[in-house]
Parts: sequence; C-alpha cells; structure tokens
Amino acid sequence: WRTVRSYASGILPVRTEIAPAPDRLRRNTPIRTRGAHFDLRAILAEVIATEFWGRHASVRITWGRAAEARRARRRSIRFGSFDTELNLIRIHPSLDHAEVPPAFMRFLVFHELLHAEFPPRRSGGRWIHHPPELRRRERLYPGFEEMKAVMTRLMRAAP
Repeated sequence: WRTVRSYASGILPVRTEIAPAPDRLRRNTPIRTRGAHFDLRAILAEVIATEFWGRHASVRITWGRAAEARRARRRSIRFGSFDTELNLIRIHPSLDHAEVPPAFMRFLVFHELLHAEFPPRRSGGRWIHHPPELRRRERLYPGFEEMKAVMTRLMRAAP
C-alpha cells in the first residue's frame, strides 16, 4: 500500500484540509427544522448554550431526506451527520417520532456538534472522524451510558 499511496500521491492531489463548500451547495440545501415531534432549531440552540457556551453558533441543522423504502432490513442507521463544508447537522427523519426520548435528541445534537469542535483529520493515510478527544468529551455528557443504551434500542427498531 505504501507503493500505491506513493504513486497515487504523485498523480492525484492529496486532500489535507476541508475546502469550503461551493456556493451551489449552500444554495441548494433546504433547511427544515420543524418536525412533527421535535424542533431541531430549539434543540440546537439549547445544546450550544448549555454544552458549548455559545461556541458553534453558526452551525445549522436540518432533518435529512426521507429514504425510500428498502426491501431488505437495514442492519444500522445513521442517526445524524455533520457536514464540515456546509457547517450543517443532518438528523435522520425517522427520529421525529413520539417514541424517541427528547434527551436522546439533545445527546445526538451534542455528538454532532462535537464534530464541529473536533473536525476530521488525516492520520497515517486514513481519515479519523472520532478522535480520542471527541470520545473523551462525549463520555462526559450527563447520562452518557443511558444515551448509548437508548441508541442501541433505537438501532434495533430502525426500519
């Protein structure tokens, strides 16, 4: 792999930093924060104020697009993601449900904001999305173990 990586780096540009999003992406990203059960904008504001002391106030949040029905049962679900180029958190729309605890939604937004605090970086030719400092900070969240149990339960119930 060292030989392949050396060859590839000579012909392909190596991406070491995250470039800002083209204007086209910024314009075409619809922001939907109101759901049937949760207001993502209110949750984001609360988590930024209580856990990040106002840092990352420029981060936006939206519900992701509803996925088409699949024939095979999924093994997992991506509850949320943070797009560093758009400075945007996306939350899976299936979480806008009465069975999802509000405390879990706050934890999920907290986790995605940690990605703004600790952006992905390259190490040894690989991207590290959950560095040790992110994991340490995540474990300090009040009720962390309970939130992990809720996550496991919700994954099992995922469509």
